[in-house]
Amino acid sequence: MYNNVNNCKPDKKREITLLLLGESGVGKSTFINAIVNYMSFERMDVANGLICLIPVNFTITNPETLLPERVTLGHNDMNENTDDPTQSATQYPKCYTFQNNDIVLNIIDTPGIADTDGPNDARVDVVFKYCIFQLFTHLNKSAANNILFLFTNSRSTHYMPGESGPALMKILKQIRESPPNVDIPYNRSTTYCFDSESFRYLVASVPPNNIRFEPRLKHMYEDSWERANQFGSSSRSVEECRRLFNHIIQLPAHKVMDTLSLNNAKQIIQLLTKPLADITKNIADNVMQCELHRNEIKAYKGSIEELHKKLYIPSVEIISVPLDRPKTICGVAECCEFTTIDGVIDINYLTECHSPCYLDFDDGNIVGNKGLLRCKAFNIHSTTDRDPGRSRKSWFKRTISAPGGRLQEKRAQSVECYHCGH
Repeated sequence: MYNNVNNCKPDKKREITLLLLGESGVGKSTFINAIVNYMSFERMDVANGLICLIPVNFTITNPETLLPERVTLGHNDMNENTDDPTQSATQYPKCYTFQNNDIVLNIIDTPGIADTDGPNDARVDVVFKYCIFQLFTHLNKSAANNILFLFTNSRSTHYMPGESGPALMKILKQIRESPPNVDIPYNRSTTYCFDSESFRYLVASVPPNNIRFEPRLKHMYEDSWERANQFGSSSRSVEECRRLFNHIIQLPAHKVMDTLSLNNAKQIIQLLTKPLADITKNIADNVMQCELHRNEIKAYKGSIEELHKKLYIPSVEIISVPLDRPKTICGVAECCEFTTIDGVIDINYLTECHSPCYLDFDDGNIVGNKGLLRCKAFNIHSTTDRDPGRSRKSWFKRTISAPGGRLQEKRAQSVECYHCGH
C-alpha cells in the first residue's frame, strides 16, 4: 500500500518523478487519487479506507431522490478550488509523494490548460493545438522520449483512445514535420487508458456521503476498476499500473538542466524587455534635453562670460534603488508623487501596501499580477478567502510588486567646444 510520505527520505529506493499536464477537467487530480487506490486494492470490494490524497468535491444525482447532491472527501486544501466548477480545480503545481517497498513516486499535479469535451473528442481546436505546441517552448526536445499519453475517462470508448487518438496523432505529425520538429512516439508502449468513475463511485458511497446505488451499478463500476486497462485487454487495473510503471522505470531520466537552461535563457530575455525600454526612453529624454539646451544657447544674447555658466551637457539618469526586502506598492495617483525634471516626469511611490511582501506565486514587477491576490494587502485572511480581490479590483489593477526606481537630474560639465571640438 502507498502512503503519503512528504517528509520521509527513504534510503536505497528508486525515485520516480512524473509531471501531469492536460486540459482543465480531464481528471488529473482524480487520476492521482484513483491510481493510488488501484495500486493499493486489487479489487474494488476490498477497498476499505479509501485513500484520498487530493480533496474531492463534485456533484452527483442521488438515485433515490433524483436530486443533485454535493459529494466531498478529504481535507480542505487551499491549492484545490473545489467551490467553482467553471475553473480549474488545481490552482498551482504541487508535488504528491508516495512510496512502497521498492520505489518513491513523486507526482506533480498541475493546473489545467484550456478546456476539454471528453476522451472521445475528435475536435482539435486552436487552444488545444496551441497548448501542445507551447509545451516544447518550455521543454527541451530530449523530453520527447519521456512523454506518455494517459486517457483518463475511457470507459465510454471501451478502454481505448477513441476518436481523440487520431486527432492526437494528427497533431503529433504536425509537430514532427514542422517546427519544433520533434518526433513524439505514439504506440502501445506510450499510450494508456484508465477510467476513474469507479473511484468517484466509491467516494459517493462511503461516509460522509453514503449515497446508495443499485446493485447493477456496483457491478459495472467493479468491472471498470478491474478493466481500466490498455486497448481493452483483460488485465486488472493494478496490472495496467504495473505495466505503466515498468515502462517508466526503464526510461532514462529527463535531464532537467537542459530544460532549465532553456527557460533561464528565455526568462533573461523577457526580463531585459523593460530595462531596454527604459534605456530607449532615457536616450530619447536625453536627446530632447540636449536639443532644448542647444536652442537655448543659440537664442542667448548675453556676454560670453555668462554663457560659460551654461556650458554643460544636460542629462537624465535612471537610478535603481535596491531594496532590502520586496514590497508591494500602490500606483494610484493619490499614492504617488510626481516630479518634473527638465520635462521628464519622475514617479515616487509613497504608499507601501505591504512590506516585506514574499509572494510564492508572483512574477514581480507586473501591474495587476494575479499572484498579488495572495498578498496580505488584498487578503488578510488568506486561509479562508477564496476571492480576496473582489472588493478591491480597481486597486488591484493599479498595484505593482516592484523594486524602487527613481529618476535623477545630472549635469556633466563640458570640457570641449561644441563648435570646433577643441
